Amino acid sequence: MNNTNTTIPTPSVPVSGEGVLDVHTREMMKAGVHYGHRTSRTHPKMKPFVAGVKNNIEIIDLEATRDQLEKAMTFLKSLPKDALILFVGTLPPSQSIVREIATELGCLSVTERWLGGLLTNFKMVSGRIKNMIDLKKKRLAGEFEKYTKKEQQGINHEIQRAERVFSGHDALIRIPDALIVVGVTPHMTAINEARIKNVPIIALVDTDASPVLIDYPIAANDNARSSIAYILSRLATAIKETRGTTTQEVSS
Repeated sequence: MNNTNTTIPTPSVPVSGEGVLDVHTREMMKAGVHYGHRTSRTHPKMKPFVAGVKNNIEIIDLEATRDQLEKAMTFLKSLPKDALILFVGTLPPSQSIVREIATELGCLSVTERWLGGLLTNFKMVSGRIKNMIDLKKKRLAGEFEKYTKKEQQGINHEIQRAERVFSGHDALIRIPDALIVVGVTPHMTAINEARIKNVPIIALVDTDASPVLIDYPIAANDNARSSIAYILSRLATAIKETRGTTTQEVSS
């Protein structure tokens, strides 16, 4: 588990020529983006993105994070205005933040459980989504009133179950143009499906995970709400610039 009680260290190399931290680096430090996991959990592939160690906690190199974030933002700005972007964050620290940002942007999100085959068996999944929508329309029109109470309860249960499964992405009409993932290890099924379908992946990668499967990895604390909110808010800014709108700060 990330240790967010240690003293925040200054990066070993200043990010500007005058030896002072730029505004984004200061904001990342304040948000705790630089706190990794304990050294015993460090993935070898993340070593290049570690600046040092504090109380057995890996300290992420914020210069690397800044550069990676800029690359991810540049990619998002290159997408068309109507690009379909799917946010994925199913662990408690990220769920509400992912839902809030995705909703604000008009994007889709998975914040409960990734349904296996969501991308690789999209035809089947889209059929289930369509069935849920049809059932809701029929219920609203009163078409189920002729059924027995038990039958109506069964239909309502089916709708509720589908709503939980497809919450945040029931408008997924095609394979998305990009995935934004909070944390690699808990979302390997989503990442593998995206790679199979050639969907570009942006992901927050903490020091305990490998970045090799990610197109645009961002070395960052993926456990702290403040870190997640900061990184996703920056990505949201890029999306909104592309769409000609402005972004609002998301609370951590």
